[in-house]
Amino acid sequence: MQELLNNLRVTDLLIIIIPGILGYFIKYFQERINHKRDLKAFLWKEKINAAKNCIEYLNTKLQREYLMKFHFENQLNKNITDNNHFKISESLKELDDALSNFSQKNYHHAELFYDFPLDNSYSINQNIAKQLINIKSMNFEKSDNLEDFNTKYKMYKSFVSLLIDSHNEHISIIENQINIMKSEITQYIK
Repeated sequence: MQELLNNLRVTDLLIIIIPGILGYFIKYFQERINHKRDLKAFLWKEKINAAKNCIEYLNTKLQREYLMKFHFENQLNKNITDNNHFKISESLKELDDALSNFSQKNYHHAELFYDFPLDNSYSINQNIAKQLINIKSMNFEKSDNLEDFNTKYKMYKSFVSLLIDSHNEHISIIENQINIMKSEITQYIK
């Protein structure tokens, strides 16, 4: 009888403990699965928000690049008037202000999710600076004869053409980044 009572107590104890242990492990694995799902959802929300803000920034930068390209194309084709030059300058100032006032905290998360081709942009910016220095160093003098003037003007046109090409490279890089971000977001939505 004593043995039966001891066996019954151990059996009762096991009946009580085993479901408790099973419940603990089930709850542990369920919380782990929920945590991974919540973390994944949080990261996707962050990625989408960062991409949205970065696309807004890049679109502003793209508008600036198009305007700079337009400005240099007009100079190259002699289609610029004082009024056009003033409007372009005002628009560039507004875009520069918008870019400088754009809070970095709104788009710096994008660097966690996307690779930006900074090496290409750096070399393009160096090329733009070089061409602007070349243009600024050109001295058109009233005393230049026609041959000197034509030589300088051809050099000027080549510098401006190189500037336009550099802005086209910037435009293609920015458009490519925007397309990458948009395609990833649309793939997530599907």
